Amino acid sequence: GAVGAVIATGIRRAAFSNEAGIGTEAMAHGAAKTTEPVREGLVAMLGPLIDTIIVCSVTALVILTSGMWQAGFEITEEEIIPAGNTVILEIGDIQELSSPDEKWVGLEFEIHEPSENPSVKKKTVTVVSIVDDYVQLENTSKDEIIVTGESWFHLNVNGVSLTTLSFDKELGLAGKILIIIAVLTFSLSTMFGYSYYGRKCAGYLFGVRWKPAYNWVYVLAIVVASMVKIDLAINFIDLMFAFMAIPTVISTLILAPRVMKAARKYFHQLES
Repeated sequence: GAVGAVIATGIRRAAFSNEAGIGTEAMAHGAAKTTEPVREGLVAMLGPLIDTIIVCSVTALVILTSGMWQAGFEITEEEIIPAGNTVILEIGDIQELSSPDEKWVGLEFEIHEPSENPSVKKKTVTVVSIVDDYVQLENTSKDEIIVTGESWFHLNVNGVSLTTLSFDKELGLAGKILIIIAVLTFSLSTMFGYSYYGRKCAGYLFGVRWKPAYNWVYVLAIVVASMVKIDLAINFIDLMFAFMAIPTVISTLILAPRVMKAARKYFHQLES
């Protein structure tokens, strides 16, 4: 069950990264001016290799080596923090975090108790300020928090936030600049790319005259998506990818013999 869950998560994130098997890239490569469709297919196959095998692997290695995925600290005293309130506590042991500094401010930490029930919803706090070895925490959960000497505060970030912290720890300012460039490149190319895909689909389904109307819907969707929780947006995208992947994979299997025939002919021409 655990292995199956890991595989399912990996497939979802890989599809989100490279869109292999989704069918969207066929619209871009299908519009290319080429006399050799097999060669264009080989070019398309470089995409998943570069952005998943290379880029994602490098990102994962930086996160793992930085240790930020398991960063956290302990508190040396017992305290009750009512919901929405703040409290100042002394910091105990620190793991994978530099000595208390201003970089903590604004970060969210999840509280782990040694004997807590796994089914109980996690409770979180946000660092408000740092003074020497004391930290001011705000209870951002809906229930009161009972802090004991064994409570562990684990850094509660993921995605681009965790990546940014990891690159910042290992590469400093250069890491931050690298992440900013990567995120801007990815986000802008994604927005323009999906605008093109959507216009092509809208023109096919409803007619060319509806393409400008789709642009307005698309821009409004970007505004809405920027305000919703990231988990909701990712789950919605995963659902839409599943709807696209099912017919795409079926058609791929049906057309595989024709593709192999064209590929053998192309490689035979190259050899001769």
